[in-house]
Formats: sequence, C-alpha cells, structure tokens
Amino acid sequence: MIRGSRETRLQYLAENAHNAPRTVRGWYFYNKTKNYRMIMAGMSRGGKEAVKIGSIGLLWAGIEELVIRFIPAIEPIKETIAGVSTATLFGTVARLGLRTTGKAVLLGGIVGVTMSGLRRGQEKVGNKIKEERHSREES
Repeated sequence: MIRGSRETRLQYLAENAHNAPRTVRGWYFYNKTKNYRMIMAGMSRGGKEAVKIGSIGLLWAGIEELVIRFIPAIEPIKETIAGVSTATLFGTVARLGLRTTGKAVLLGGIVGVTMSGLRRGQEKVGNKIKEERHSREES
C-alpha cells in the first residue's frame, strides 16, 4: 500500500510540476487531489499485493494437505515439502533466473524445516501440559 501511494505521489508531482498553484485555494485543491489519488492507488496496490500473498499462503497450505492425504508416510516433513514446492512454483511463475530460483528454493526449505521444528516443539509442550493435567487429576 505504501509503495503504491509513494509512486502515485511522485507521479502526480512530476505531472503537475509545470503548473504549480499560486493561491491558498489552489494549494488546498492541489494537495487534496494528490492525497485522494495516493489513497486510491495505495488501496489498489495493497489489494493486489494481498491477493498475491494470500495465493502463496493458500498454495503452501494446499501442498501440505495433499501430502497429508496422498502420502501420509512423509507427513512429518510436510512443511519442508510445501516450502520447497511453493518456492519452486513461485520461481517458475515469476520467471526468476536459475540462481534466484535456487535461492528461493533454499529459503523455502529453511522456512519449511523451521516450521516443522516449531510444530514438533509445540506438540511436545502440549503433550507435557496434558500429562501434567492428567497427573493432577489422578492425585
């Protein structure tokens, strides 16, 4: 959103640099128009970015679910598979170079491994809390 607003502000300034307002009223309407254009461009650009990021998240979650349903044996590394697959698809769709796609795949793998580790840690802590509650109830 901020990037779209800044670009629009600079474009508006460049387009109207030759015809600067001369009165207070002129400056008021100049800034008002500029601000409205910045808001509209920011919202538009922000919406587009939100759709892109949401699509990537949906792709990640979809790949995880496919792994769970069709290959349950490798479920413990589902996040890693999702990270690498998402990064590979992103590199292909965005037409990144081979080196940049490789970096994206590496980063996707690192994020996937990190998420797997966090999930395992969460499960261990959750199991420990359940055991403590169960032992308290028995006492």
